[in-house]
Amino acid sequence: MTSQHLIPPLNFGMIEEDLYRSGQPNELNFPFLEKLGLKTVVWLAPEEPNQRL
Repeated sequence: MTSQHLIPPLNFGMIEEDLYRSGQPNELNFPFLEKLGLKTVVWLAPEEPNQRL
């Protein structure tokens, strides 16, 4: 049995119930984000998301 660490994205924090903010996640953060059961992600930045995950 392997233990999987749940690693939040940089600057992750809860704004209010079911509303979070963070820096751009990478693939190490996906298991953590999947546990949240997110339905929508909004990108609010002047540049395009980094595709090198």
